[in-house]
Amino acid sequence: MFAIEASGTKAMNFLMRGLHQEGCWIPRERVIPLYRAGNHMLSCYQFMAYKTLSRGQTHFNMIPKVHMFHHLMEEMEYQSVRAGWAWNCIIDACYQEEDFVGRASYLTRCVSIRCQVYRAIQRYLAQLNVSWSVR
Repeated sequence: MFAIEASGTKAMNFLMRGLHQEGCWIPRERVIPLYRAGNHMLSCYQFMAYKTLSRGQTHFNMIPKVHMFHHLMEEMEYQSVRAGWAWNCIIDACYQEEDFVGRASYLTRCVSIRCQVYRAIQRYLAQLNVSWSVR
């Protein structure tokens, strides 16, 4: 299992490094190794999910993000075969937005339900003040 995990992790690192180094459109000769690496990572994930499930464990759940990732790899392959170029899916990534929403939702879980909006904004502004004061 460790070798499969390592192989999947290595493939994912290769894919993400490659996507971040490319521009908006990736030519076919450079996109082929990227979507193959993504498909390899998905195969490793599927194998690990099957093995752990056969042991009665659920360590590698098939969550919707894995399904979406599969569609991204299929689309990259389809575009490169059809047009010779593929859209870099990192262009549509929203890391910062997801991080902000996650932090704000954490703050709302830490306050009283009676004044949730008011206290969440207060806590957010207090954290923002601390962040800017440290710099």
